[in-house]
Amino acid sequence: AAEKLRTMVERFEPFTSEGAEARKITISIGVSAFPECTDSREELIKLADEALYQAKQAGRNRVKLAPKIKVSLG
Repeated sequence: AAEKLRTMVERFEPFTSEGAEARKITISIGVSAFPECTDSREELIKLADEALYQAKQAGRNRVKLAPKIKVSLG
């Protein structure tokens, strides 16, 4: 879902404001999940925040999963 949202935002037409150049919008997203990552609300937010910073450091416009998430391919 996060990657779908990121892709949708990336496809938006560049926007302009009065007297400014057109600018493309992108987003970075950090993802954590309950209960796969933790059962603590505070830890859940902390893990998502850490994943967001990793996404930004990796070049922005991307989705990063918290390290504890188990990815299901089915």
